[in-house]
Parts: sequence; C-alpha cells; structure tokens
Amino acid sequence: MRAYWKPSVHDARLKRLWPNREISVQAISDILGFGERTIQKRARELGLDPRPSGRAPENKRNREIVEKFKQGASREALAVEYGISVKSIYRITPSVYGKKEQR
Repeated sequence: MRAYWKPSVHDARLKRLWPNREISVQAISDILGFGERTIQKRARELGLDPRPSGRAPENKRNREIVEKFKQGASREALAVEYGISVKSIYRITPSVYGKKEQR
C-alpha cells in the first residue's frame, strides 16, 4: 500500500517536528513514513527554515555526560550508566578540555 501525503495531518506534524534539531531528518521521515527527500521538499514548500548541515547540536544526554565527566565520573562508568560504548563517551567528552584526547 502506498502512503499519500495528507496535508491536514502530515503538514501539522512536520511543522511540529522540524524545529527540534535533536530529531534528524531521517528520524522525521521514519515517524511520518515518507522518504527524507519528500520531507525536505515538503519543508521547503511550507517555508520552514532550512536545517544546518553537519553534525546535530548537542543533546541533553550529551550535556549530562559532559557534566558528570567534569565532576569526576569515569568514562567506563558513564558508558555503563548510559548504555553506550566507551568509544562514544570518548567522542562526547574530548571537547571538555579543548583538545581531542588520543586513546
């Protein structure tokens, strides 16, 4: 079955999701059930602000991780607490001291 864009439903949901930069275009496309290009095209047609390219801005979880790391929590403990790899913790925390650390 092919999905059709229903302006009364999908436009409202897109307008609500689009400003939240913590939700990727891919995630929005999954939520609405349409391809990324369709989402981007429709956002442009609706006059929504273009999204910046590159990495998504820091999210709340990353800010919490950085704060706990600054307070002395080990990277290994943070990885266990948040259920992510230690490598991910290293990616999140190197900017704490201004330069990337080598493992």
